Amino acid sequence: MADERRVLAKRVEAGPQQDRVCSLRGVDFQKFVQQQFGKLLSLTTVYRLLHDLGYEWLVLRPKHRKSDLDAVGEFKKIPAAHTQLEVKHPQQQTVVFFQDECSFDQQGALMRGWARRGSRPTLVRQTEYN
Repeated sequence: MADERRVLAKRVEAGPQQDRVCSLRGVDFQKFVQQQFGKLLSLTTVYRLLHDLGYEWLVLRPKHRKSDLDAVGEFKKIPAAHTQLEVKHPQQQTVVFFQDECSFDQQGALMRGWARRGSRPTLVRQTEYN
């Protein structure tokens, strides 16, 4: 039984890439257990098993498909424009205006997935407008 649990945990960690779905659901793990071990488990038992292994059904953090972690880190090092203005003109009040586009086109929905309890995994999601 410990070997089967280890195999199931590896499958959860592998993620949904080989299944051509966005996230693995309880039904997917139910099918995996049946195919791999020849055991038919109820969904309740599958959920209980996943929880026992330390996994939770979490909301995944969305990530743009073109995101670059190195570029984000470099951007965070750049001082904000209002800070630069305050340094150049310490006696004047600084007011910063910015503009944002507003569009109500399609945005991907929140996605959930099985992940280690306490973790914040990311998932590529559509963030472009049509």
